[in-house]
Amino acid sequence: MSTIDLNKIKKVQAKKEAKKSKGTKGESLLNKEIQLFGKGASDKDKIKFYQQLSILLEAGVDIKGAIEVCGEETKKKKLKKAIGNIQESIVNGESFSEALEKTEQFSNYEYFSLKIGEETGQLKTVLKQLVVFYKNRIKQKRLFVSALSYPLMVLLFSFGAVIFMLKFIVPIFTDVFQRFGNELPAATQMVIQASNIVGKYFLPFLLISAIVTGLLYAQRKTDWFRKITAKIVCSIPVLGKIIKKLYTIQLCQGMALMIESRVPILQIVELQSKMIDFYPINEALEKCKKEIFGGALLYESLSKNSFFDSRFLTLVKVGEASNCLGQIFKELADAYLQEVEYETGILSNIIEPILIIFIGLIVGAILIAMYLPMFQLSNGMGV
Repeated sequence: MSTIDLNKIKKVQAKKEAKKSKGTKGESLLNKEIQLFGKGASDKDKIKFYQQLSILLEAGVDIKGAIEVCGEETKKKKLKKAIGNIQESIVNGESFSEALEKTEQFSNYEYFSLKIGEETGQLKTVLKQLVVFYKNRIKQKRLFVSALSYPLMVLLFSFGAVIFMLKFIVPIFTDVFQRFGNELPAATQMVIQASNIVGKYFLPFLLISAIVTGLLYAQRKTDWFRKITAKIVCSIPVLGKIIKKLYTIQLCQGMALMIESRVPILQIVELQSKMIDFYPINEALEKCKKEIFGGALLYESLSKNSFFDSRFLTLVKVGEASNCLGQIFKELADAYLQEVEYETGILSNIIEPILIIFIGLIVGAILIAMYLPMFQLSNGMGV
């Protein structure tokens, strides 16, 4: 069984955090790639790289030759440069995992997985596992985006339409109503007041919103902000449940990969706590690490946290007792993934018609309120 020094994990993580905090002058936020395991090569690039590498190794090509072929086949400049640096480091006598870690295009998760693969002679197996891991991660992202993209687009478009009507259309009607000199219906007066508020405070509201958004974005990595946002997100009906399952899937897949790579459980928990960017799981794993260090089983330490459901805890307990924890985590990941696919489909089917009806009612109410005085005027002229 291979072991990893926990100080090495902390050292690598601290080095990356220090570099991240230093930053560069004039760096645009729009150019930063926000990923679960930090800035680096995209998930698709990693899948292609690991897949091609595992095929070449299976065919009997040595690691140096396999890296060279991958570099020749890669068209993206950023990844091509990283592969070139890996190849150069290997020529200088470094291992593949060490060379990969030096590029800073890959996560600690990959570095330690590949390091274990090299030490145990299971590098090809680890490469295949990483391909599966990132394929599943892309699938999870697509599920999440598909569930939220359409509702968010409808909300933004509808909000813009309502603001446009209140700021530009309603004032036209207001000028016409002033010529009538009659008392306006209560609904019409309310819409006109809303229009006046939008016209007066719309630009200050945008400015304040931009400032608040910028301040919150600057605080996004702090514990208090992550804790509050996670609590809010998890409390959202249906959506919160889906998000919790998505992060649990990532935890299960990571645990399965590291267990199959024969990493000791304490070091797996240490690594997972740094790799998953979700406060409730980070907090749970940090406490779990202390419990395991004190001699507790994984199930016992996880059961003290309310984030994990009874099914998760029961199966982990069974996995520990039967010495098949890696397989249990795989099955849990598959089960949760199927549930997320089903629930995101339901969420989309429910939210879309509700949003359309809701926005339709708002727009219809504004139009009716604007036409009410005209109806009254026409009735009065008819009399």
